[in-house]
Amino acid sequence: MSTKITWVNGCFDVLHIGHIKLFQKAWELGNPVIVGIDGDDRIRQSKGDGRPVNSIHDRVSFLKSIKYIKEVIPFHSDEDLNAIIKRFSPEYFVIDEE
Repeated sequence: MSTKITWVNGCFDVLHIGHIKLFQKAWELGNPVIVGIDGDDRIRQSKGDGRPVNSIHDRVSFLKSIKYIKEVIPFHSDEDLNAIIKRFSPEYFVIDEE
């Protein structure tokens, strides 16, 4: 098992099998897998007033229940995101291209 950190981030508002496969691929590259998750206001700004469907609390809980994910960290701005990434210094970044 690798000890290299893999970073994934996104809103992960409505989880689906593609997300699970993404997390599995991330875990295979290096683990632990750390997931950064957009805050509710950030999602609302980018996707509109009807989003997110699920609150930050629920999204964090869903993600923490996935066996491939070690830690879930909410962020609310680009500055937050950059600071978190610097703190963990991940070896790999996995991006959802959908």
